[in-house]
Amino acid sequence: MLGGVHAIDELVSLTAQSIYYPVGSAGWVSDEAHVDLWISRGARNPDPSRFTPEALVVEEFFLLDWLQVAWDGSCGAYYVYMGDEPTAHRCFLYIPGQVERRFDSFSEGIRSFLNEEWNMRFDLIED
Repeated sequence: MLGGVHAIDELVSLTAQSIYYPVGSAGWVSDEAHVDLWISRGARNPDPSRFTPEALVVEEFFLLDWLQVAWDGSCGAYYVYMGDEPTAHRCFLYIPGQVERRFDSFSEGIRSFLNEEWNMRFDLIED
């Protein structure tokens, strides 16, 4: 299965994935509640006992500052920074359980994603 970049009109409805994919919270509350949690930046928390500040952090990344914009077709997801505060990284690749790669800029992260997609589509990566 190949990955892809989410279409702009899908980003809001897929915002839930920005939280439940790394947290594992898909069954805790509805997708709509996940989206509302992300959009409100935690002000409207549907389950404060589960969506604690600690639960919403993957390594050093506070998930309410990050938006999943693409997937790599191998369980990896690309996130871009949407927060207000300065940050050392603007994009990261998350695979289940860890941040695999960090990128200093959005363009660096997207360039990596596109290179991987190109190589996968044309079988340029050896297994």
